[in-house]
Amino acid sequence: MSQSLVSLHVVVRWVVLASAVAAIVAIVVAKGRGGWDPSAHFWTQAYAWLLGIQSAIGIVLWVGQERWEGGDAFLSYIHPAVMLAMVGVAHGGLAHAYRSRDPRAANRRALVVVSATLVIVLVTIPWFA
Repeated sequence: MSQSLVSLHVVVRWVVLASAVAAIVAIVVAKGRGGWDPSAHFWTQAYAWLLGIQSAIGIVLWVGQERWEGGDAFLSYIHPAVMLAMVGVAHGGLAHAYRSRDPRAANRRALVVVSATLVIVLVTIPWFA
């Protein structure tokens, strides 16, 4: 079961990264259309939700493999803590962007949130674990 969850976690990782790229492209395209449109909203929501689903799978793995015992500090503490923080930043930052009355401001905020969380997620992924 544990190996199946790890495999699922790896597959969903790529879906999350693809959704982030799709969100950034949709945001940039929306900028040319006045700042915000339904596709930008859809892809930013998809990214935030997929990041949350990925984190839920990671929490199940963390608990199931008893990672808190600290065999590997990166996988035990750094990776989970940063990923959970990025879920919060993505959801909170995008909620802030959606509340903006100015479509251009919403566009800028969403682009910053998705880009920044993507960079931090990329740095924190255990690529060779």
